[in-house]
Amino acid sequence: MDATSGFQGQISNSIDMISQQLDNSKSMEAAISSTALRSFVELAKLDHLIYKFGIYKAFMGLTTTKPDALPDHRHCRLGDWYYQGEGQACFSQLPGYREIEAPHKQVHEQGKLALTLHSKGDWGAGVQAVSAMESASMEVLSHLEGLARAGEADSQILCTDEMH
Repeated sequence: MDATSGFQGQISNSIDMISQQLDNSKSMEAAISSTALRSFVELAKLDHLIYKFGIYKAFMGLTTTKPDALPDHRHCRLGDWYYQGEGQACFSQLPGYREIEAPHKQVHEQGKLALTLHSKGDWGAGVQAVSAMESASMEVLSHLEGLARAGEADSQILCTDEMH
């Protein structure tokens, strides 16, 4: 009986260790998912700054960027992530996700409109389009930040490999 009790104790200890390792693994996976979301959000913010900077450079005559050369909201990095990528698959349940779409579309539409108006010499309307682009961009950035914070506050709601 003593050998059986000892063996059962070893099995119980082994199960406890495996369970603890599994819990640690899940915790690490959630932290990695949260960090990946934060990294993407920061990258998307930078992309939007670069997009807007391109509009400003064209307005200042530093480049000859044509409106048709600009990607639409579905074909930039954020659009790819939002419509086909990890964003849709893993983060669409987070607060702020759905709210990104409309202002993101406006950023691109108003940026193209600004360049179109600029090329026609309509500075006043072009500046208004730039202002609308900036306003929409601030909304996008705010919603992206909300996504990242939601993921950091409760990383258990993020997509993990088990959900793929």
